Amino acid sequence: MSRQNNVDLNSSKIFVPSAYRASEIVIRNHAGKEYDIKRIVADFTITESIYRSTLTLNIGIRDDGNFMEQAALTGHEWIYVVLDRTLPNGTSQNISLWFRVTEYPVFAKYSNNVQVYRIGGISDHAFVSKFKKISRAFNGKISDFIQSVFRNDLGYDNLELGSDTTGTAAFIVPNMEPIDAMHWALRRAFTQEGSPFYLYQTLDGKIHLKSQADIVRQDPYKEYRDAKFFEYDINRDPEEAYEERALRILSINSDLSLSKPAQGMNGAFASRSEYIDIATKTASAFKFDYLENISRFPTMEAYPFVAPNFEIDNQKYINSYDRTKINYIPINSAAFSNVGNYHAPTSRGIINYAQSQLETLDTQQHTIVLNGDLELNCGKVVSLRIPPAIDPGPTKKNSHSSDNNQVDDYLSGNYVTASVVHNFAEEYFIDMKVKRDTSPVTPFTS
Repeated sequence: MSRQNNVDLNSSKIFVPSAYRASEIVIRNHAGKEYDIKRIVADFTITESIYRSTLTLNIGIRDDGNFMEQAALTGHEWIYVVLDRTLPNGTSQNISLWFRVTEYPVFAKYSNNVQVYRIGGISDHAFVSKFKKISRAFNGKISDFIQSVFRNDLGYDNLELGSDTTGTAAFIVPNMEPIDAMHWALRRAFTQEGSPFYLYQTLDGKIHLKSQADIVRQDPYKEYRDAKFFEYDINRDPEEAYEERALRILSINSDLSLSKPAQGMNGAFASRSEYIDIATKTASAFKFDYLENISRFPTMEAYPFVAPNFEIDNQKYINSYDRTKINYIPINSAAFSNVGNYHAPTSRGIINYAQSQLETLDTQQHTIVLNGDLELNCGKVVSLRIPPAIDPGPTKKNSHSSDNNQVDDYLSGNYVTASVVHNFAEEYFIDMKVKRDTSPVTPFTS
């Protein structure tokens, strides 16, 4: 599968970052019989996202030996993938993962002797979750609930934890799949500063429960640069040339979600929570103002993408329209003697803070293509260095082999990696989606 001209067959050492070696791709059928399918695998992808608690696998098969019938593929299969490579500096990268097959979404025949099809798979805990239901009571922290479901229902006991969830709640899970129940509970999981939580799995197989604050406060994993020329030669300076190519942005497409009406409707800049206590027949309300609270938020950069004097109508500013997004929340103070119900963690409008952070994180998004890196995962912070869109003539009058070293400060800077798609075919490339909520420079200087 890998490009053997860029991989040392004896040591798995690679010379360019798009090289890799799939040392094993094995499929196990319903009877426990295993088959090495490297020869017939045309390509495959492994996808990770901070919005999903499982990895997903998609494999393309080119079958010219009637393998589907010989192996009796019927949807009961496991797939084992082992990837390994040694970087020019001697560092090893190794991944070994088991997937459970969920579907065969595409099948086609070409002439009479070749058939092609794709196989979809997910991690074992996600597969098991599809066959179980939870309907039981819980009293405690949401983070404790997540850990108990993984341990008792899905057989996983190695959750990577960040900040703890604040407050406690008592509730009954309404007959849901374990993974759905955990995400349902996470809707009421916040830090003390109102940061929401994410439950996700990375390429190393680890499952993480981390808040948005945990994620954005990380140091950048690496800085990636959008440029055309290379300074180092692979033959003369292999380590430097490898690193230079590993940090090169191959292509970039952007989604600048700057629509103020769309963001405002989802509670980005102002909202309110109205609580009805059905035990005492009382009501209370809490307003949220983004610009008043931005200083306490964990953000990627320093400056928000909304102007403080952005007038909507009649000298009323965008951060004062709290009725654009209203959360109606029922509570029952008499339901339990010493703890609140499912909605208790949202008290004093903390849910508004979380909704704002979730919404504003989508403000500036880019989809970037990079050379492969088995250690580049979702949930990390990366830094981008993007040149401005200017006429290159004046800066390149006397040079034909160098890049513009100027930086577009509006687009450059730190981002959260929201999703990473690892694409393996003749070469290994990554499609990475990054996003952020704030700018490193104020957008409102003029």
